[in-house]
Amino acid sequence: MPSREHPQRTEDGRHLVIRGRRWRAADPELPQEIADALRSELGRARSALRTAREPSEIALWRDRVQLAKEGLGERGTPWWEMMEADRRRRARERLLALRGTEAPGTERPDAERKAPMPRSLAPGQRSRIHILDVETGQDVIVHDSAEVLYEAPNWSYDGDWLIVNGDGHLFRVPVGGGEPQQIDLGDLPDLNNDHVLAPDGQDVYVSADDGRIHRAPLAGGETIPVTEDDGHLHFLHGVSPDGTTLAYIGVQRLEDGTWLPPKVFTVPSSGGAPTPLTEDEFPDDGAEYSPDGAWIYFNSERARTVPGHAQLFRMRPDGSGVEQLTDDERVNWFPHLSPDGRRVAYVSFPPGTLGHPADRDVILRLCAPDGTGIRDLVRLHGGQGTMNVNSWAPDSRRLAYVDYPVDA
Repeated sequence: MPSREHPQRTEDGRHLVIRGRRWRAADPELPQEIADALRSELGRARSALRTAREPSEIALWRDRVQLAKEGLGERGTPWWEMMEADRRRRARERLLALRGTEAPGTERPDAERKAPMPRSLAPGQRSRIHILDVETGQDVIVHDSAEVLYEAPNWSYDGDWLIVNGDGHLFRVPVGGGEPQQIDLGDLPDLNNDHVLAPDGQDVYVSADDGRIHRAPLAGGETIPVTEDDGHLHFLHGVSPDGTTLAYIGVQRLEDGTWLPPKVFTVPSSGGAPTPLTEDEFPDDGAEYSPDGAWIYFNSERARTVPGHAQLFRMRPDGSGVEQLTDDERVNWFPHLSPDGRRVAYVSFPPGTLGHPADRDVILRLCAPDGTGIRDLVRLHGGQGTMNVNSWAPDSRRLAYVDYPVDA
């Protein structure tokens, strides 16, 4: 049996020569753990592509091969033409995209199934908390950090504070600017970026890395679990106007580690049995009540033509009467109703995006509650963490959001 030919690298290190053909080499300067993770994703996708038969399945796995090879630097802009920070950011973006939207049937080692760690800034990256006037376009940065990656602003009902998460904790940020003040949540596990204030303005509901939703007093003190450990991860997005019901996203974990598509659930805010509102094969997310309680707004892939192509929808609180609100080439996530019910703000990702990854060039957009009258508000570098929860001011005129620029 002939021995396998060992690839030779060109003198400049940019290509491999295999059987006389030149192939672009992977970026040799990527952090080892990121490169290894991308190669693992690439191997899984190639293996699945060999057995795929349905056109949609073939397209999905080809997309994942493309993402992995772009992350490694084997496709896309040549890595030697990019700054090192940009190369690392591209690799991290592609890995987050692959991890953020699992392909059907994907199984992961237990080490990759641990509770997510708090996100952190890349070298040279900043998190900037903004307040935007949607009528005048005035945009003010109220806090700029090179140490903590802040995410997902809520606005206090008195209009004086923003509530954000960072490093697994919750913080208050003065609307007029100033240093974030950590909120004491006792012994809660690290938080993710899904938190919503209770209508009384005294408590906040949070999603923690134990997979459950908890109620916590903003003044600090004892926290109370709302949801049970039922084999799902629970990601909070909405509280009914009367405060009696929470809308959240549930992701079921099978015994083999596979994650099923996320679904919309409701649960009494005092605890109890959850009610599933969506039960199909299409991923749903971002479920949030309208101010009058008549609708639940959410994003979904139920009308997709390619994997990941989420659009905005709404349905009645019992899951009936589903209506599609947007229908365009972009990938639309996280619809947020203004307190007066007249406007919807959302995050619009580039076409072809899988999930809602970080570090993408996105657009914050505005539309009417029925999806008409779409207009751009601001373009920014962000995505995950920018506006995962409702960030409208009580005056229904200002929005808070976070962007994550990287220094050149």
